[in-house]
Amino acid sequence: MLLTLAFLPFVTPWLFAAGAAATSVPIVIHLLNRRKFRIQRWAAMEFLLAAMRRNARRLKFQRWLLLLLRCLALLLLAAAIAQFTFNSSLLAHVLGASGRSTVVVWDDAYPMGYQPRQGGSNFHRSRRVLLTWLKGLSGNHRVAIVPASVLGRPLVAKPTLDKALLIRLVRGRKISDAAVDLAGGLQQALQSLKSVSHRATSTRVVLLTDCAAADFYRSAPPEINHQLANLVHQLRAAGAHVRVADVGRPEQSNMAIVSFKTTRPVTLVDNPIDLACTLYNSGPQAQAQIPVQFYLDNVRAGKEVLPHLGAGRRRRFTFTLTRQISVPGAHLITARIPPDMLPVDNTRHLIVKAVNHVPVLLVDGSPAEPSLEKLGSTAWLAAALAPNGENSLFAPEVIGELELSTTALRRYRVVVLSDTAAPRPATVRRLAAWVHAGGLLILFPGPRTNRRRWNAALGAAPAGLLPAVLGQVLGRPKGPPSRSPAGVVHFDLTQSLNAITAPFLAAQHSGLHVGLASVRTRRYIGLRPVKGVGARVLLQFTSGRPAVVLRRTGQGAVVLWATTADTRWTDFPAEPSWLPFNYELLFHTLPRHDLSRNLLVERTFDLAAKPAYTGPWFGPHKTTLNPRILTLGGRQRLAGGPLRYAGLYGPESSELPMVAANVDPADANIRHLSPVRVAAILGLKPQDIIENPTTLARRSRAGLSQAGNAGHNLLLAALLALLAEALLARAFSRYQRAAESRPAGAVGTRTGATV
Repeated sequence: MLLTLAFLPFVTPWLFAAGAAATSVPIVIHLLNRRKFRIQRWAAMEFLLAAMRRNARRLKFQRWLLLLLRCLALLLLAAAIAQFTFNSSLLAHVLGASGRSTVVVWDDAYPMGYQPRQGGSNFHRSRRVLLTWLKGLSGNHRVAIVPASVLGRPLVAKPTLDKALLIRLVRGRKISDAAVDLAGGLQQALQSLKSVSHRATSTRVVLLTDCAAADFYRSAPPEINHQLANLVHQLRAAGAHVRVADVGRPEQSNMAIVSFKTTRPVTLVDNPIDLACTLYNSGPQAQAQIPVQFYLDNVRAGKEVLPHLGAGRRRRFTFTLTRQISVPGAHLITARIPPDMLPVDNTRHLIVKAVNHVPVLLVDGSPAEPSLEKLGSTAWLAAALAPNGENSLFAPEVIGELELSTTALRRYRVVVLSDTAAPRPATVRRLAAWVHAGGLLILFPGPRTNRRRWNAALGAAPAGLLPAVLGQVLGRPKGPPSRSPAGVVHFDLTQSLNAITAPFLAAQHSGLHVGLASVRTRRYIGLRPVKGVGARVLLQFTSGRPAVVLRRTGQGAVVLWATTADTRWTDFPAEPSWLPFNYELLFHTLPRHDLSRNLLVERTFDLAAKPAYTGPWFGPHKTTLNPRILTLGGRQRLAGGPLRYAGLYGPESSELPMVAANVDPADANIRHLSPVRVAAILGLKPQDIIENPTTLARRSRAGLSQAGNAGHNLLLAALLALLAEALLARAFSRYQRAAESRPAGAVGTRTGATV
């Protein structure tokens, strides 16, 4: 008996058996209500009995009809609760069941391009599995396919029955070089299921991926992406069964260039070009003697050989190109390692814009007075930036603060305000727009600084420009050290460790006198950095107060000093460390102008429109782009994308590319995760992870695929049967009451007439 129940076409046959047994209840009630009477012949009732015999057949039919409806309603309710299933398209049309709905989350990110020496890539394996499954579909089965990459435009967003369309789209799909985005794919799957939740009675979500570590770990040190587990929980709460089809290989390994940039934000003509390059070995074995080739404008410019790189380790090194740039403008620098089984991340491109010097605008709030032998407030800074006159890295230009409102800021990379009054609102708006576009604004206070007006005019972050709120002036006026020892503070290098102060701190630890820790500061502004906006303290006083605060906003940055740029409040400008510190400060805070040309795959580009840039653009894999010309702020910009493949893009008329696209370095770790680990991350059972699948089909316990599930429609049928029974019972009871209330004479007359 138990074996017979197990093979019934129900998801839960035990519930149907219990419901079927419950159909005996109305039959028992009907039999109990049939009372037995002793027939007593009575001559006066013979006329009435003769009339009732005519209606006995009709009354019997009414009772049997009501009993049948009651039993049918209970039987349909039991079948609905037990979820009656079938494998027949004819039954699907008769019962009106929508059948199953499956959403395939298909990983088409660049790690799926891993291709061993034998066999196709993981992506080709996944496509073959998907096509095999689609060709074998039968019955009323709806399918949606959504990609799991940041360029994820669904092949079919809503589940459809058009199998031919699905096969055609899958065959024409190519792998992208975009980053993986399993969370985005699962989110789209959740939306797809919601669109058919009122029709589908059996739903399933299949994650078709290679189970690479980068799919689940997106940071270093690795942390589990809890968003994936939450999305899987939501899918299961919506009634979907979630499974993972793993097409990855346990031996997956990869060597990749994950970072490649110049050590300085500015590339100067006829100057050495220092590069910082980082390699990552995601394989299970260490690698030795790894050659890294460098190219400048497609011409070899040096080679570095890494002697050793451990398994799962990163190695950062610096390298100086053997060639220099002799002409200003855009230039291409390329780093390349030998190809492996995932070659797309073995090459990384960098487009730099070389300049003769960095233009700096110095706004002097306290101009020089030669008659009084008084230097301007920016004189020390100008001497530090251009110690060799014209042949220097920086080209400072000094103006008065009244000239700032009429000076074109776009000609300068750096603007310095030294001891100026609070700028007017129009000037503040111009400065804010210039900073957001990629400028560096440096602010030095002084005796003319009114903290209330500065805070009100420039405003504190996030809405304003200031990275910190200006407080009161601290310390004492300038005087002999013996008279003001309590008013003197120094720089605390131990509490200011960063890339700018690291060389000075290292030199100090080695016993060299760098002159930075011994700088005497008599007066300074008390700065209160704004929290939650990314403000960083670059240099700190021994009093615990910030000396230099940095905040990046938009594409630019703002640096706020607590002391003057001359010797009125501090001895720093007169110390030997003044020049190297300002150089380090500028090199680390100056925004990079090459960011708009060096993008990750899936990003869009935005460049200043030039005649040479117009027309169709060409890229890797025969990609063609048609950039759009936009007008923003009175200037024309050239925008296009997103970029689907890694490589170089530009118009055919240009000798060098305009934009370089590289793969996301966070996806370089393609180490294969075990089913147990993947199940633990997603909150699934290990048996829900299918390794090396040949198809996505799932068999039921009876060995047949469930083409349909009529539980939802059977529930509606049960309710309709109950409603019909109630209406008929009410109609029959009204007829009986009407017959009972008829006058006796009328009955006798009618009966007599019949006789």
